[in-house]
Amino acid sequence: MNILELLKKSISDPQALLMALRLVADLSDGNTRLSAETRGEIQAKILELEAGVK
Repeated sequence: MNILELLKKSISDPQALLMALRLVADLSDGNTRLSAETRGEIQAKILELEAGVK
């Protein structure tokens, strides 16, 4: 299970999930162990949520 799956299962409120994913994305800009695929999935989910939240 990656961080995106964990957050999606743990946070049901779309705005809270969006905030958590933005935080993870900000943190993953540095030296982290997230794969490029996971970072891409997180960015895609952020865009999806931003479109739905606005």
